Amino acid sequence: MQRLLFLAVLAFFFSPRTQAQIYYETKWESNDVTYTGLMIYYDDNAATMRVKYSVDGNYRVAEFNCFGKNVSTGQGNVYLIDGQDAKVVYGGGGDGVGYSADNFIFMSGIGANVKPMQIDDNGIGDGDMEDNMLEVEYWREVTTKQFTEQYVFNFYDKNEPMYDILLSYNRPQPAAAVPTPGGSSGGQYFISEMTRGGGEWGIVMSKGHPYSSQSYKRDAEWPREWIKEKWDDDGRITDLSYGSGEWVVTTSENSGLTVQSWKTNATWPSDWVQEKWDEDYHITDVTYGNEWALIVSKNTGFSRQIWKKSEDWPREWVKSKWEADYKITSMDYGNGEWVVVMSKGSDYTVQTWKRADSYPREWIKEKWGEDYHITDLAYGQGEWSVIMGKGTSLTTQTWKLDADYPRSWIKEKWADGAGSAPSPSTPTAQPAYQPSAPVAGTKMHLVMVANSMIPDIGSSCEIDKNTTTRELAVIASELNIPLSKTVISGQNFTKASVESALSRLNPGANDIVVFVYTGHGFRWSDQRSKYPMFDLRYSQYQEVSNASAMNLETVYNTIIGKGARLNLVLGDCCNSDIGVTGRGGQPSLASRRQAQGKLAKLRELFLNSKGNMIAAAARPNETSCGSTRDGGYFISSFFAAISRETSVLNNDSPAWGNIISHTISTANYKTQNLRGCSAQNGIYYSTID
Repeated sequence: MQRLLFLAVLAFFFSPRTQAQIYYETKWESNDVTYTGLMIYYDDNAATMRVKYSVDGNYRVAEFNCFGKNVSTGQGNVYLIDGQDAKVVYGGGGDGVGYSADNFIFMSGIGANVKPMQIDDNGIGDGDMEDNMLEVEYWREVTTKQFTEQYVFNFYDKNEPMYDILLSYNRPQPAAAVPTPGGSSGGQYFISEMTRGGGEWGIVMSKGHPYSSQSYKRDAEWPREWIKEKWDDDGRITDLSYGSGEWVVTTSENSGLTVQSWKTNATWPSDWVQEKWDEDYHITDVTYGNEWALIVSKNTGFSRQIWKKSEDWPREWVKSKWEADYKITSMDYGNGEWVVVMSKGSDYTVQTWKRADSYPREWIKEKWGEDYHITDLAYGQGEWSVIMGKGTSLTTQTWKLDADYPRSWIKEKWADGAGSAPSPSTPTAQPAYQPSAPVAGTKMHLVMVANSMIPDIGSSCEIDKNTTTRELAVIASELNIPLSKTVISGQNFTKASVESALSRLNPGANDIVVFVYTGHGFRWSDQRSKYPMFDLRYSQYQEVSNASAMNLETVYNTIIGKGARLNLVLGDCCNSDIGVTGRGGQPSLASRRQAQGKLAKLRELFLNSKGNMIAAAARPNETSCGSTRDGGYFISSFFAAISRETSVLNNDSPAWGNIISHTISTANYKTQNLRGCSAQNGIYYSTID
């Protein structure tokens, strides 16, 4: 009846990003030949590797498809990237030149920088695999900034479409004038940095953030309940400070961050930080009030992180880490010590700092003229410490020093470029841009039902909830249509709440309705419907009965009876009557949302399609699986499939049939060879044109 929740045995390092494809480079040597590979990764079931190498003076490039999956072996669990269907795409050497596809094996328990083992198909065929495995020299992510003409030409010929696509990420844009602080450069000001020092509040506000709205809370006590409310509304903590006996917590919507966690402690919580690093979190803010407070987040873009505690500002340590491509991403002074956090994978290309006993106004203005922006601010040992960097998305900055908290000034700046100022307690969404003209008479309705409190799979269902609400909010924003969402989770997770939400649902004839359930599922022994019952109990001690369960097909029939143009009903849950099954699986390569998608394709799917679809993760007598990082494999595969269908790399017309087919096949592939979990084959019915 449950959806399995496996503990993560394999700490794989492909962290989520807000983009459609991720690029990885690797290098190894075999038989005195050096191979360099560039992988274009979309999801576990869709990745391509190009490998360059030279043999006898002939430069060649090979290509093969890659498929990733978790495999249970006699030595434990491993993550296998399986290369298939290799061919030499160009290079000299005469007829009959071939290439044996490469495979990469990540052993159980690896960390973020542990190298995989490489073995080609010929080595596997020899039978003695261990003797044929090689450790690669490195495996690292490639940013689009590295896609110069010289780099791309190493792997793709100039007449190939992918050559132009990769170069398009890095083509220079027309130069813009350097904005002056306080001037108008378009967009809206948002709080960037804030600290209290020398008897004054120092606040930096910037234009160029991706945020849609912002809110803050001032409280003498740590505002845990307020933070929970903001998280439920898709806000994420983007700044944290303490002064005058108050915590000041700033949250922003559309930050790009996904899951967050926090910790307050009298001493620096090094063990907790390590635990969170192991779970793919990274520190995004640190401050000292009457105790240390840390915010950790997922989807930061950071690949590695380190921290340093020191009685004095650790200038030599910072310089040495800059040389190793780390950048300062958070810092503060408290309890007689500096804590400086540095990260790899940030957007910063260059950083500099200034420490002064008074706020360094002239130095900041000078650096603004050199295209630097303030990225961190702290006060300690009687001095202001200002970090400035290049490579950010920021355009215009301004600051305020005030003995009292400048709430009126903040509201004025929020209003600059936005038309109106958000209230500190009730943020008002202000889109940073309008991607298309408003669609008259069309609205998207989301009913999200997530069993986030159940002890065994609650954390995984929480990820599904956040993924679904975030992805659909982005889609609605891109289409410029309103989104009405009803989220049923926590102690509100009851059958009465679902029935009430369905009763209140009143879509127009041109509207879109999306219903998503994530949690436990089952089927009665005498049940006729092939679609699962979903279990609406947030405690395993409550009785299983019709009073606490609903059938997915019943929900589907109720929704299509409302008469909306497009209806999608999805259930990520088990569909078995074996009493106790579950949900789980090793973490896989996480799905990515398409940031480079074509808006026309998105419009085709959501605005020009008509019909109904019901889909469940599991067929009768199957379990539904997922992980503590990605959430349900069905939900993550569904949004990856939408991204794939709307991608610039897809030259075909988008179709819902392709999306659901790819969703089911990808979820099936991810759930093969997992202990305690049956392979998901999925089930669906669609009338969408």
